[in-house]
Parts: sequence; structure tokens; C-alpha cells
Amino acid sequence: MRRRKFLEQLGYELLQDHLSRRATNTRLSRTIQLRLQKICGKESENVAPNQSETHGRCQLCSSIKNRKTRFRCQKCRRFLCLEHLQGIS
Repeated sequence: MRRRKFLEQLGYELLQDHLSRRATNTRLSRTIQLRLQKICGKESENVAPNQSETHGRCQLCSSIKNRKTRFRCQKCRRFLCLEHLQGIS
């Protein structure tokens, strides 16, 4: 085995425990958790997006407006205020 390949494999094995522990951390974003689980070779377990939130800030308004809303886009599930929300006619 070549030295470089050995060092890469050794580094990966030393990080494996840390990465698997970090993949279960619920304070990390969902994308980071999924990427860590993919690296570790684990199945995604309880990493569903938090859909229980009923209110949030409009994703399209600037932070200066700070508009809170309870409406979500049906496609992407982002919070949108009534100004940005287009009703179904």
C-alpha cells in the first residue's frame, strides 16, 4: 500500500466516529446532516424537515421588514407573506 493512500485511509478512519456523532446533531442544518450521513454510509434516520412550525418570517422580504406569516408555498414549503403569496384562482 502506498504511503499516501495509507495516510488518507488512516485519517478517514480517525474521523469516522466524530462524523457519525456529528450527523446525529439536530442543531446542524439538514443538508449538513444528510451529507455527513452519506459520508458515513448511514441511512437517514429522523432527519425530516421540521414541518410543525406554524409561523415564520417571509423568505422573500428583506430582514428590515421582518414580516411574520403563517402561509407557505405549496411547492417549496417556504414561508411567504400575503404580498408575495399568489392565490389560486
